[in-house]
Amino acid sequence: MADDERDLNAAERALGTEAAGTENERDRRAREGWEQRLAPLLETVAPVEPPAGLYERILDRIVIEDMRAELTAARRRASRWKRAAVFAGSAAAAIAIYVAVEIVQPAPAERYVAVVRSDSDGSPGLIVQFDTGTGVATIVPVGIPVPPDRSLEMWHLPAGADRPYSLGLMPDDPNARQNLKAGPGDIFAVSLEPAGGSPTGQPTQAIYHGRIVRVD
Repeated sequence: MADDERDLNAAERALGTEAAGTENERDRRAREGWEQRLAPLLETVAPVEPPAGLYERILDRIVIEDMRAELTAARRRASRWKRAAVFAGSAAAAIAIYVAVEIVQPAPAERYVAVVRSDSDGSPGLIVQFDTGTGVATIVPVGIPVPPDRSLEMWHLPAGADRPYSLGLMPDDPNARQNLKAGPGDIFAVSLEPAGGSPTGQPTQAIYHGRIVRVD
């Protein structure tokens, strides 16, 4: 192994991005030398009180496979530096920033979708998309023929509920709804009603149905 590569590996072990369990006496001395050189960096870091609940969020985010993948990516990034001194300063800063961002940022929000299809021929008539991060549901009418003097009304039947509730008349164009609570297993429907909507508060003739599923 060339001296430059050996010194770079020693720096990686000092930073903790490379395992030190199999090093020989020469490698150990090289790593300890890097640890002594890097130690003053800790004196410039002011102590910071962690946010409330940080420990619990860390536990929730730990996934062994992801950690292995990130360590592999860090080693690949480190190999781009040819000079060990540049690597030590840059890698220490990059790792600190990466850890801070990854721990504090929230997990990606889940997204759901329901394709509401015709009971007679299976053609889509309505698409409902949910973003749990923003709480916004987007209702996209695909095109359902409406007889004269009739109206189309949308309905939501939560999983386990006995009766659906109305979401209002079908819009002509895509429409955003705030705080529409729904999840996988819920059913959306479209009914054919007298002009102006259901006179009973329940679907008169449900003609389209669709179940919510999670989008990965």
